[in-house]
Amino acid sequence: MTTKYMYFSAEVQQQLHSIKRKIYLKMNGVTAEQMEKIGVFYSKNYGVSLSEIKHLSEEYSKDETLAQALWYEKIRETMLVATFLYPEADFDAVRAEEWVSDVSTLELAENLSRNLLCHLPFVGVKAEEWVRSDNYWKCAIGFFCAAFGWNNLSLDQKQEILLQVKQNRHINEVVVYRAMALFLRKQGSVNLEDAKTMLSFVDCFAASSNRAERYIYEEVQTDLKYRFDI
Repeated sequence: MTTKYMYFSAEVQQQLHSIKRKIYLKMNGVTAEQMEKIGVFYSKNYGVSLSEIKHLSEEYSKDETLAQALWYEKIRETMLVATFLYPEADFDAVRAEEWVSDVSTLELAENLSRNLLCHLPFVGVKAEEWVRSDNYWKCAIGFFCAAFGWNNLSLDQKQEILLQVKQNRHINEVVVYRAMALFLRKQGSVNLEDAKTMLSFVDCFAASSNRAERYIYEEVQTDLKYRFDI
């Protein structure tokens, strides 16, 4: 993660202090230790649940400067709060690239994509670009954005991202294959015909010796078969 130093007004600093104090008071050391044991590392992690983080975010109005200050803290909880508080209209492509480059956990990749990036007017363009990246975090965020922002993508963008699933399906990084599976589930969730198309798409993954392909197959076929009672 990159480290930034910026000046923030007294009002923003007071809000930042208030949020950090509330986070500290909700600290759950056991959860933080458990996350670290399974390989989830942040510069600082207080183990506050996602539901509590979302509830805390609802106590504040969206504000660009406050969100930026929270993100620059590089604390798990402040970064997650920031994804809720940054106004979509003020979040440009340059800022998107900066924040995406700071991501190094599946939790943050998923929440940044769902809470903020998928709502941006240029999400389709960035998703199509990111899924081609050699950086697997950026690649995964591209697929997450395509899944969560599916309604904001053009048909051509959806087809191009589907092609990239074929290109990336061998990548044995959990964050990547989880994001690809979510995108395929979204592609197949519209109607029965689309579900059958996606089931056919992943059918060849069933007997694969590759962990990523097997995960994608299990996730997609289980979700769509139950969803449409196939």
